[in-house]
Amino acid sequence: MDTASNIGEFLTDNTMVWRRQLDVAPERLWNTIATKHGLALWFMPTELEIEQGARFAFVGGWEGTISDLSPLRHRQFDVDGKIRGCLRFEMITNEAGCLFSLTDRMGDDVDSKEIFGPDATARRIHQPGGRGTHWSGVAAGYHAFIDSLQSLLTGIKSDPNDDEMCRTYKRVLGDRFGGLGDGSDSQTSV
Repeated sequence: MDTASNIGEFLTDNTMVWRRQLDVAPERLWNTIATKHGLALWFMPTELEIEQGARFAFVGGWEGTISDLSPLRHRQFDVDGKIRGCLRFEMITNEAGCLFSLTDRMGDDVDSKEIFGPDATARRIHQPGGRGTHWSGVAAGYHAFIDSLQSLLTGIKSDPNDDEMCRTYKRVLGDRFGGLGDGSDSQTSV
């Protein structure tokens, strides 16, 4: 798979979207993105209810409330705590199957260094846009999630190298925000 053509896009400085056209029936995609079992196959093990307003918890991740839900269309997860952002799964049925989008909005004060601490590798926490923007590791992670979903549903295999994806997103973020930002990882090679 051509990784460069599937890079996440910026909607705003703190919001990115990853899209994939999937040749699958809408019901199959919905069951994979909207059920506990389906999410565990490509995203994260999850404790959730399907109703709007219900609580969710991504095991080892974050928790919050399902704030917006329209079956066979979209689901939005509003995240509690330090993150205070949201994650939205959307699907649009078209002639070729479904266009799936994963949109992630960072909370205004999210700082990768506070979340991961001083022992995290600089390439994974590179956050040139400053607080409230994506960092290379999280952007690469969402990219890998979408690749996993595509592989699961269509059989199109993707085996991106984590280091390579982090370097790619370090460049993407650097381009968006004008370089290394705060300079905290200026000695990390790309």
